[in-house]
Amino acid sequence: MNKCLKITLTVEPEEGLFNAIQKHARTSSLEGMVQALGSDKVKIVICGDKDHVDSFVDALHKESTKVAIQDIEIEPYIKDKDYRGVFRVIE
Repeated sequence: MNKCLKITLTVEPEEGLFNAIQKHARTSSLEGMVQALGSDKVKIVICGDKDHVDSFVDALHKESTKVAIQDIEIEPYIKDKDYRGVFRVIE
C-alpha cells in the first residue's frame, strides 16, 4: 500500500540536513522532494510504500536531535505530481 505525506520542519536549513533526508529517501526507494521555504522552514513531500514512509518519519525524528529541529508538522498528502521514482532536493 502506498502512502504520501507532506512534512514541514521549522529548522535552520543546512546542506547536511538535506543530504541526510535525501540519502534515507533513496535507500528506502521513496520519491518526492525537499525544499527550503525561507530562512527557517523546510518542506518535504514523500511518497512510497507505507512501511518505508513510516521508517523515513522515524529516521527524521532521530535526525531532529542532531540538527535542532524545533517543530515537525506531518499531514497526509494527495500526490499531484509525478516524481518519476526520484527524490529531489530543490533549492
